[in-house]
Amino acid sequence: MIRKIFIILVALCVLCSCGQQSPTWQEQYDLGIRYLSEGNYEEAIIAFTAAIEIDPKRVDAYLALSELYMDQEDYEAAVKILEQGLSNTDDSSIQVRLDEAKKMASIDFENLVSDALSYSGSGEMEGFEYHIPKINLDDSATVQLNQEIYDTLKYERLEADVSEYGYAEHSASYEWAVNGDVLSLVIEVEGTMWAWTDYYIYNVSILDGTRISDESVIADAGFTMDEYYTKTEQALGSSYWDGWNRTDEMFQDNGFCEMFNAQLKNTISRENVESALPYMNRSGQLCVIAPIYSLAGADYYYHKLNLSDFVFIPDYKNGVELQTHAVNISQDQAYQIACDYWNFTPGDVDGETGFEMFVTDGGTVESQSTGKTYYYYLLRWWVDSDPDSAHMSTCDWIYIDAETGECFFDTP
Repeated sequence: MIRKIFIILVALCVLCSCGQQSPTWQEQYDLGIRYLSEGNYEEAIIAFTAAIEIDPKRVDAYLALSELYMDQEDYEAAVKILEQGLSNTDDSSIQVRLDEAKKMASIDFENLVSDALSYSGSGEMEGFEYHIPKINLDDSATVQLNQEIYDTLKYERLEADVSEYGYAEHSASYEWAVNGDVLSLVIEVEGTMWAWTDYYIYNVSILDGTRISDESVIADAGFTMDEYYTKTEQALGSSYWDGWNRTDEMFQDNGFCEMFNAQLKNTISRENVESALPYMNRSGQLCVIAPIYSLAGADYYYHKLNLSDFVFIPDYKNGVELQTHAVNISQDQAYQIACDYWNFTPGDVDGETGFEMFVTDGGTVESQSTGKTYYYYLLRWWVDSDPDSAHMSTCDWIYIDAETGECFFDTP
Protein backbone atom coordinates (compact mmCIF):
# COMPACT_ATOMS: atom_id res chain seq x y z
CA MET A 1 0.00 0.00 0.00
CA ILE A 2 2.81 2.41 0.91
CA ARG A 3 4.60 1.60 -2.37
CA LYS A 4 1.44 2.41 -4.33
CA ILE A 5 1.12 5.80 -2.63
CA PHE A 6 4.79 6.59 -3.36
CA ILE A 7 4.40 5.70 -7.05
CA ILE A 8 1.29 7.91 -7.31
CA LEU A 9 3.13 10.88 -5.70
CA VAL A 10 6.09 10.50 -8.06
CA ALA A 11 3.74 10.37 -11.02
CA LEU A 12 1.98 13.52 -9.86
CA CYS A 13 5.30 15.35 -9.48
CA VAL A 14 6.33 14.32 -12.98
CA LEU A 15 3.02 15.48 -14.37
CA CYS A 16 3.28 18.81 -12.55
CA SER A 17 6.86 19.41 -13.72
CA CYS A 18 5.87 18.57 -17.29
CA GLY A 19 3.07 21.13 -17.08
CA GLN A 20 5.52 24.00 -16.27
CA GLN A 21 6.75 25.65 -19.49
CA SER A 22 9.96 27.67 -19.77
CA PRO A 23 9.51 31.42 -20.48
CA THR A 24 9.45 32.28 -24.16
CA TRP A 25 11.61 34.91 -25.87
CA GLN A 26 8.58 37.18 -26.17
CA GLU A 27 7.73 36.85 -22.48
CA GLN A 28 11.27 37.73 -21.42
CA TYR A 29 11.45 40.62 -23.89
CA ASP A 30 8.09 42.02 -22.76
CA LEU A 31 9.21 41.64 -19.14
CA GLY A 32 12.33 43.67 -19.95
CA ILE A 33 10.24 46.40 -21.56
CA ARG A 34 7.98 46.52 -18.52
CA TYR A 35 10.90 46.77 -16.08
CA LEU A 36 12.41 49.47 -18.30
CA SER A 37 9.21 51.53 -18.19
CA GLU A 38 9.18 51.19 -14.39
CA GLY A 39 12.79 52.37 -14.10
CA ASN A 40 13.89 48.97 -12.77
CA TYR A 41 17.04 48.83 -14.91
CA GLU A 42 18.81 45.92 -13.20
CA GLU A 43 15.82 43.63 -13.68
CA ALA A 44 15.43 44.88 -17.26
CA ILE A 45 19.04 43.89 -18.02
CA ILE A 46 18.40 40.40 -16.60
CA ALA A 47 15.21 40.00 -18.66
CA PHE A 48 16.76 41.17 -21.95
CA THR A 49 19.81 38.98 -21.35
CA ALA A 50 17.53 35.99 -20.77
CA ALA A 51 15.67 36.74 -23.99
CA ILE A 52 18.96 36.75 -25.91
CA GLU A 53 19.93 33.41 -24.38
CA ILE A 54 16.56 31.92 -25.42
CA ASP A 55 16.87 33.07 -29.03
CA PRO A 56 20.21 34.64 -30.02
CA LYS A 57 18.88 35.31 -33.54
CA ARG A 58 16.24 37.85 -32.49
CA VAL A 59 17.43 41.43 -33.02
CA ASP A 60 15.13 43.49 -30.76
CA ALA A 61 16.58 42.32 -27.43
CA TYR A 62 20.10 43.34 -28.49
CA LEU A 63 18.86 46.78 -29.51
CA ALA A 64 16.82 47.26 -26.32
CA LEU A 65 19.66 46.17 -24.06
CA SER A 66 22.21 48.32 -25.88
CA GLU A 67 19.87 51.34 -25.65
CA LEU A 68 19.62 50.78 -21.90
CA TYR A 69 23.41 50.66 -21.59
CA MET A 70 23.73 53.79 -23.74
CA ASP A 71 21.25 55.66 -21.53
CA GLN A 72 23.35 54.65 -18.52
CA GLU A 73 26.46 55.93 -20.37
CA ASP A 74 27.98 52.43 -20.19
CA TYR A 75 29.15 52.56 -23.78
CA GLU A 76 31.64 49.67 -23.45
CA ALA A 77 28.83 47.34 -22.35
CA ALA A 78 26.72 48.57 -25.26
CA VAL A 79 29.56 47.82 -27.70
CA LYS A 80 30.03 44.34 -26.26
CA ILE A 81 26.36 43.28 -26.52
CA LEU A 82 26.03 44.77 -30.01
CA GLU A 83 29.14 42.94 -31.23
CA GLN A 84 27.58 39.75 -29.91
CA GLY A 85 24.33 40.61 -31.67
CA LEU A 86 26.06 41.38 -34.95
CA SER A 87 27.94 38.09 -34.79
CA ASN A 88 24.71 36.16 -34.19
CA THR A 89 22.39 38.01 -36.60
CA ASP A 90 24.50 39.97 -39.11
CA ASP A 91 21.69 42.58 -38.99
CA SER A 92 22.28 46.05 -40.48
CA SER A 93 20.36 47.87 -37.75
CA ILE A 94 22.70 46.38 -35.14
CA GLN A 95 25.67 47.53 -37.23
CA VAL A 96 24.35 51.11 -37.25
CA ARG A 97 23.86 51.06 -33.47
CA LEU A 98 27.29 49.49 -32.97
CA ASP A 99 28.94 52.31 -34.94
CA GLU A 100 27.17 54.84 -32.70
CA ALA A 101 28.18 53.01 -29.52
CA LYS A 102 31.82 52.84 -30.64
CA LYS A 103 31.80 56.57 -31.41
CA MET A 104 30.36 57.35 -27.96
CA ALA A 105 32.88 55.02 -26.28
CA SER A 106 35.75 56.86 -27.99
CA ILE A 107 34.80 60.32 -26.69
CA ASP A 108 36.58 61.96 -23.77
CA PHE A 109 33.49 63.37 -22.05
CA GLU A 110 35.51 65.10 -19.36
CA ASN A 111 37.09 67.32 -22.02
CA LEU A 112 34.41 67.33 -24.71
CA VAL A 113 34.34 71.16 -24.63
CA SER A 114 37.33 73.34 -23.80
CA ASP A 115 38.68 76.84 -24.45
CA ALA A 116 39.58 77.72 -28.01
CA LEU A 117 40.57 81.14 -26.67
CA SER A 118 40.93 82.40 -23.12
CA TYR A 119 41.59 86.09 -22.58
CA SER A 120 41.39 88.46 -19.63
CA GLY A 121 41.93 92.16 -19.36
CA SER A 122 40.56 95.43 -18.07
CA GLY A 123 37.79 97.47 -19.61
CA GLU A 124 37.09 101.11 -18.93
CA MET A 125 35.32 100.34 -15.65
CA GLU A 126 36.23 96.78 -14.60
CA GLY A 127 38.17 93.63 -15.40
CA PHE A 128 36.75 90.89 -17.56
CA GLU A 129 37.34 87.39 -18.84
CA TYR A 130 36.55 86.17 -22.31
CA HIS A 131 36.31 82.45 -23.07
CA ILE A 132 35.48 81.04 -26.50
CA PRO A 133 34.58 77.32 -26.47
CA LYS A 134 35.61 74.54 -28.83
CA ILE A 135 33.88 71.17 -29.23
CA ASN A 136 36.58 68.48 -29.28
CA LEU A 137 35.25 66.26 -32.06
CA ASP A 138 37.00 65.86 -35.40
CA ASP A 139 34.11 65.38 -37.85
CA SER A 140 33.75 68.04 -40.54
CA ALA A 141 30.45 69.44 -39.27
CA THR A 142 31.92 70.08 -35.82
CA VAL A 143 35.07 71.67 -37.28
CA GLN A 144 32.85 74.04 -39.28
CA LEU A 145 30.69 74.84 -36.24
CA ASN A 146 33.77 75.56 -34.11
CA GLN A 147 34.96 78.02 -36.73
CA GLU A 148 31.56 79.73 -36.80
CA ILE A 149 31.57 80.12 -33.01
CA TYR A 150 35.14 81.38 -32.99
CA ASP A 151 34.57 83.92 -35.75
CA THR A 152 31.38 85.24 -34.14
CA LEU A 153 32.81 85.65 -30.66
CA LYS A 154 36.34 86.72 -31.48
CA TYR A 155 36.05 88.89 -34.55
CA GLU A 156 32.49 90.18 -34.29
CA ARG A 157 32.55 90.80 -30.53
CA LEU A 158 35.97 90.85 -28.83
CA GLU A 159 38.12 92.37 -31.59
CA ALA A 160 35.31 94.70 -32.66
CA ASP A 161 35.26 96.10 -29.12
CA VAL A 162 39.00 96.55 -28.95
CA SER A 163 39.09 98.15 -32.40
CA GLU A 164 36.35 100.64 -31.54
CA TYR A 165 37.04 101.42 -27.88
CA GLY A 166 40.58 100.25 -27.25
CA TYR A 167 39.33 97.74 -24.67
CA ALA A 168 36.70 94.99 -24.44
CA GLU A 169 33.16 95.96 -23.53
CA HIS A 170 32.06 92.36 -23.07
CA SER A 171 32.93 89.24 -21.10
CA ALA A 172 32.13 85.73 -22.30
CA SER A 173 31.60 82.37 -20.58
CA TYR A 174 30.00 79.06 -21.45
CA GLU A 175 28.46 75.94 -19.97
CA TRP A 176 27.68 72.59 -21.58
CA ALA A 177 25.91 69.31 -20.93
CA VAL A 178 25.55 65.94 -22.65
CA ASN A 179 22.31 63.97 -22.57
CA GLY A 180 22.41 60.81 -24.64
CA ASP A 181 24.02 61.84 -27.92
CA VAL A 182 22.98 65.51 -27.59
CA LEU A 183 25.47 68.20 -26.58
CA SER A 184 23.91 71.46 -25.39
CA LEU A 185 26.35 74.38 -25.43
CA VAL A 186 25.24 77.70 -23.92
CA ILE A 187 27.46 80.75 -24.44
CA GLU A 188 26.82 83.90 -22.39
CA VAL A 189 28.15 87.28 -23.51
CA GLU A 190 27.68 90.12 -21.02
CA GLY A 191 28.24 93.82 -21.36
CA THR A 192 30.76 95.05 -18.81
CA MET A 193 29.25 98.53 -18.72
CA TRP A 194 25.53 97.81 -18.90
CA ALA A 195 23.07 95.16 -17.76
CA TRP A 196 22.58 93.31 -21.02
CA THR A 197 23.33 89.68 -21.82
CA ASP A 198 23.33 87.88 -25.17
CA TYR A 199 23.11 84.11 -25.44
CA TYR A 200 24.18 81.68 -28.14
CA ILE A 201 22.61 78.21 -27.97
CA TYR A 202 23.97 75.18 -29.83
CA ASN A 203 22.30 71.77 -29.58
CA VAL A 204 24.56 69.37 -31.45
CA SER A 205 24.64 65.64 -32.20
CA ILE A 206 27.97 64.34 -30.91
CA LEU A 207 27.67 61.44 -33.36
CA ASP A 208 28.14 63.61 -36.45
CA GLY A 209 28.34 67.28 -35.32
CA THR A 210 25.07 68.35 -36.95
CA ARG A 211 22.74 70.87 -35.32
CA ILE A 212 19.66 69.37 -33.67
CA SER A 213 16.27 71.02 -34.12
CA ASP A 214 14.43 72.60 -31.19
CA GLU A 215 11.60 70.11 -31.69
CA SER A 216 14.02 67.18 -31.29
CA VAL A 217 15.56 68.64 -28.13
CA ILE A 218 12.10 69.17 -26.66
CA ALA A 219 11.07 65.60 -27.54
CA ASP A 220 14.30 64.17 -26.08
CA ALA A 221 13.49 65.97 -22.82
CA GLY A 222 10.13 64.18 -22.73
CA PHE A 223 7.84 67.08 -23.68
CA THR A 224 5.22 67.33 -26.40
CA MET A 225 5.20 70.69 -28.17
CA ASP A 226 1.94 71.67 -26.47
CA GLU A 227 3.40 70.79 -23.06
CA TYR A 228 6.54 72.75 -23.90
CA TYR A 229 4.62 75.89 -24.90
CA THR A 230 2.46 75.70 -21.77
CA LYS A 231 5.45 75.19 -19.48
CA THR A 232 7.45 77.97 -21.12
CA GLU A 233 4.55 80.40 -20.76
CA GLN A 234 4.17 79.46 -17.09
CA ALA A 235 7.88 79.94 -16.45
CA LEU A 236 7.96 83.29 -18.23
CA GLY A 237 4.83 84.64 -16.52
CA SER A 238 5.89 83.42 -13.08
CA SER A 239 9.38 84.88 -13.49
CA TYR A 240 7.88 88.20 -14.61
CA TRP A 241 5.91 88.32 -11.37
CA ASP A 242 8.92 87.36 -9.25
CA GLY A 243 9.47 90.03 -6.60
CA TRP A 244 6.06 91.61 -7.05
CA ASN A 245 3.05 91.41 -4.76
CA ARG A 246 -0.45 92.45 -5.76
CA THR A 247 -0.62 94.61 -2.64
CA ASP A 248 2.46 96.64 -3.66
CA GLU A 249 2.01 100.38 -3.33
CA MET A 250 3.07 100.88 -6.96
CA PHE A 251 -0.19 99.24 -8.04
CA GLN A 252 -2.11 102.19 -6.65
CA ASP A 253 -0.90 104.10 -9.70
CA ASN A 254 -3.10 103.28 -12.70
CA GLY A 255 -0.48 104.50 -15.16
CA PHE A 256 2.03 102.05 -13.71
CA CYS A 257 -0.59 99.28 -13.69
CA GLU A 258 -1.28 99.78 -17.38
CA MET A 259 2.43 99.54 -18.20
CA PHE A 260 2.83 96.49 -15.93
CA ASN A 261 -0.08 94.70 -17.61
CA ALA A 262 1.20 95.53 -21.10
CA GLN A 263 4.67 94.10 -20.37
CA LEU A 264 3.14 90.98 -18.79
CA LYS A 265 1.06 90.48 -21.94
CA ASN A 266 4.21 90.83 -24.08
CA THR A 267 6.12 88.37 -21.89
CA ILE A 268 3.56 85.54 -22.10
CA SER A 269 2.50 86.19 -25.69
CA ARG A 270 2.63 83.19 -28.03
CA GLU A 271 5.13 85.04 -30.21
CA ASN A 272 7.48 85.49 -27.25
CA VAL A 273 6.99 81.89 -26.08
CA GLU A 274 7.87 80.62 -29.55
CA SER A 275 11.02 82.76 -29.60
CA ALA A 276 12.46 80.85 -26.60
CA LEU A 277 15.61 78.80 -27.26
CA PRO A 278 15.54 75.33 -25.61
CA TYR A 279 18.49 73.29 -24.33
CA MET A 280 19.12 70.60 -21.68
CA ASN A 281 21.22 71.00 -18.55
CA ARG A 282 23.45 68.38 -16.91
CA SER A 283 20.51 66.95 -14.99
CA GLY A 284 18.65 66.32 -18.23
CA GLN A 285 16.15 69.08 -17.44
CA LEU A 286 14.75 71.19 -20.25
CA CYS A 287 15.72 74.86 -20.00
CA VAL A 288 15.11 77.90 -22.20
CA ILE A 289 16.61 81.30 -22.91
CA ALA A 290 13.76 83.77 -23.45
CA PRO A 291 12.93 87.49 -23.18
CA ILE A 292 11.15 88.80 -20.11
CA TYR A 293 9.80 92.29 -20.69
CA SER A 294 10.92 95.02 -18.36
CA LEU A 295 9.44 98.03 -16.57
CA ALA A 296 12.74 99.90 -16.61
CA GLY A 297 15.79 100.18 -18.80
CA ALA A 298 15.60 98.11 -21.97
CA ASP A 299 12.27 96.86 -23.26
CA TYR A 300 13.21 93.30 -22.30
CA TYR A 301 16.11 91.21 -21.00
CA TYR A 302 17.01 87.59 -21.78
CA HIS A 303 16.70 85.13 -18.91
CA LYS A 304 17.71 81.49 -18.32
CA LEU A 305 14.72 79.47 -17.11
CA ASN A 306 14.58 75.87 -15.95
CA LEU A 307 11.19 74.44 -16.99
CA SER A 308 11.37 71.78 -14.27
CA ASP A 309 12.50 74.01 -11.43
CA PHE A 310 10.82 77.38 -11.08
CA VAL A 311 8.42 78.95 -8.58
CA PHE A 312 5.02 78.65 -10.23
CA ILE A 313 2.57 81.51 -9.64
CA PRO A 314 -0.92 80.12 -10.43
CA ASP A 315 -2.47 83.46 -11.43
CA TYR A 316 0.54 84.61 -13.47
CA LYS A 317 -1.72 85.45 -16.44
CA ASN A 318 -3.83 87.90 -14.48
CA GLY A 319 -2.61 91.46 -14.62
CA VAL A 320 -3.20 94.11 -11.98
CA GLU A 321 -6.69 95.58 -11.69
CA LEU A 322 -6.90 99.30 -12.36
CA GLN A 323 -8.16 101.45 -9.53
CA THR A 324 -11.77 102.55 -9.96
CA HIS A 325 -13.55 105.17 -7.86
CA ALA A 326 -17.17 106.17 -7.41
CA VAL A 327 -18.52 109.57 -8.50
CA ASN A 328 -20.40 110.81 -5.43
CA ILE A 329 -20.41 114.54 -6.22
CA SER A 330 -22.80 115.93 -8.86
CA GLN A 331 -21.83 118.77 -11.14
CA ASP A 332 -24.14 121.17 -9.27
CA GLN A 333 -22.56 120.14 -5.97
CA ALA A 334 -19.08 120.58 -7.44
CA TYR A 335 -20.02 124.10 -8.59
CA GLN A 336 -21.16 125.00 -5.10
CA ILE A 337 -17.94 123.55 -3.61
CA ALA A 338 -15.95 125.77 -5.98
CA CYS A 339 -17.98 128.84 -5.01
CA ASP A 340 -17.48 128.07 -1.34
CA TYR A 341 -13.75 127.51 -1.89
CA TRP A 342 -13.41 131.05 -3.32
CA ASN A 343 -16.14 132.53 -1.11
CA PHE A 344 -17.81 133.57 -4.35
CA THR A 345 -21.34 134.91 -4.90
CA PRO A 346 -22.59 135.63 -8.44
CA GLY A 347 -22.22 139.35 -9.15
CA ASP A 348 -19.03 139.73 -7.07
CA VAL A 349 -16.40 142.07 -8.48
CA ASP A 350 -12.67 142.09 -7.90
CA GLY A 351 -11.78 144.60 -5.23
CA GLU A 352 -8.64 145.83 -6.99
CA THR A 353 -9.68 145.93 -10.64
CA GLY A 354 -13.43 146.31 -10.32
CA PHE A 355 -13.90 143.56 -12.93
CA GLU A 356 -16.92 141.27 -12.52
CA MET A 357 -16.01 137.72 -11.31
CA PHE A 358 -17.24 134.38 -12.66
CA VAL A 359 -16.82 130.70 -11.74
CA THR A 360 -16.76 128.66 -14.93
CA ASP A 361 -16.86 124.91 -15.53
CA GLY A 362 -13.71 123.47 -17.18
CA GLY A 363 -15.14 119.94 -17.54
CA THR A 364 -13.96 116.72 -15.93
CA VAL A 365 -10.50 115.16 -15.80
CA GLU A 366 -9.65 111.43 -15.45
CA SER A 367 -6.40 110.92 -13.55
CA GLN A 368 -4.11 108.40 -15.23
CA SER A 369 -2.28 107.69 -11.98
CA THR A 370 -5.19 107.30 -9.52
CA GLY A 371 -8.12 106.49 -11.81
CA LYS A 372 -10.17 109.15 -10.04
CA THR A 373 -12.51 111.66 -11.69
CA TYR A 374 -12.05 115.36 -10.95
CA TYR A 375 -14.16 118.39 -11.75
CA TYR A 376 -12.18 121.35 -13.03
CA TYR A 377 -13.34 124.91 -12.20
CA LEU A 378 -11.82 128.30 -12.93
CA LEU A 379 -12.22 131.66 -11.16
CA ARG A 380 -12.22 134.29 -13.87
CA TRP A 381 -13.09 137.90 -14.55
CA TRP A 382 -14.30 139.69 -17.62
CA VAL A 383 -11.66 142.17 -18.70
CA ASP A 384 -13.66 144.97 -20.39
CA SER A 385 -11.53 148.12 -20.13
CA ASP A 386 -11.34 148.19 -23.93
CA PRO A 387 -14.42 146.88 -25.79
CA ASP A 388 -12.23 145.84 -28.73
CA SER A 389 -10.03 143.64 -26.56
CA ALA A 390 -12.54 142.48 -23.94
CA HIS A 391 -11.85 138.87 -22.81
CA MET A 392 -12.12 136.46 -19.94
CA SER A 393 -8.99 136.15 -17.82
CA THR A 394 -8.26 133.36 -15.29
CA CYS A 395 -6.98 134.26 -11.85
CA ASP A 396 -7.34 130.86 -10.08
CA TRP A 397 -8.47 127.25 -10.64
CA ILE A 398 -9.15 124.07 -8.66
CA TYR A 399 -9.70 120.35 -9.16
CA ILE A 400 -12.49 118.77 -7.11
CA ASP A 401 -12.37 115.06 -6.30
CA ALA A 402 -15.69 113.67 -7.59
CA GLU A 403 -15.57 110.94 -4.95
CA THR A 404 -14.76 113.00 -1.85
CA GLY A 405 -15.27 116.67 -2.78
CA GLU A 406 -11.67 117.49 -1.78
CA CYS A 407 -10.09 120.43 -3.63
CA PHE A 408 -6.63 120.46 -5.26
CA PHE A 409 -4.71 123.22 -6.95
CA ASP A 410 -2.17 120.95 -8.71
CA THR A 411 -3.13 118.71 -11.60
CA PRO A 412 -4.06 115.31 -10.10
